[in-house]
Amino acid sequence: AIHRAAGPELLAECRKLGGCPTGSGRITKGYRLPAGYVIHAVGPVYRDGESGEAAKLASCYRTALQLAADNGGRSVAFPAISCGAYGYPLEEAAGIAIAETLEFLQSHHAQRVVFVLFDEQAYRVYERILREHDGPRPVKESPIDAQVVPSGPGFEGENNLRLFLGLLYYAPRTISISLTMS
Repeated sequence: AIHRAAGPELLAECRKLGGCPTGSGRITKGYRLPAGYVIHAVGPVYRDGESGEAAKLASCYRTALQLAADNGGRSVAFPAISCGAYGYPLEEAAGIAIAETLEFLQSHHAQRVVFVLFDEQAYRVYERILREHDGPRPVKESPIDAQVVPSGPGFEGENNLRLFLGLLYYAPRTISISLTMS
C-alpha cells in the first residue's frame, strides 16, 4: 500500500538500496506521501525468543530513530514492528519499542515519536508499558507527553509529520500514542 501511495519512484529508489538487513533500516524520499521521507525498518521474524530477536528489534528502532534525527526529522511514526505477520509477541515488542524510544528521546529532545497501533488491545499494552517506564505518575503529568492522536489514511491533522515509517500509510483503523520529551 505504501508503494502504491508514494508512486513508482519509491520502488525505483528502493531497488537501488540493495536490500536492508534485519534489525536495520534505510531511508528514501516520500515522493507522493505527505511526508518528506520513508524509513524502511526491517524487524525480525519471531522464532523462539532465544535467536537474537530482541536485539534485532531494538536495533531496528534505534536505527530508524537515528535515521530520522540524521535527516532533520522532527517526528517519526512507528507501527508495532514485527507484531503482525512476523509473530513477535506484542507485550515483549512493546517493551522494546518503548524502552528504545525513551532512551533515544533523552538525548534528542526535538523529536516526536508516534506509535500507530491497529487496535485497542495494542494501545492498552503500549499505554501500560509506557506508564511502567515512567513510574506511577499519570502520563499527562510526566516529562513525557503521551496522548491518543486521531490517525488513519493520510494522518489527517498531522501536518508536521515529516518522516513516515513504512507500512502504516493505509492502516485500516488506528490508535496512536504520541511521545515527546518536554
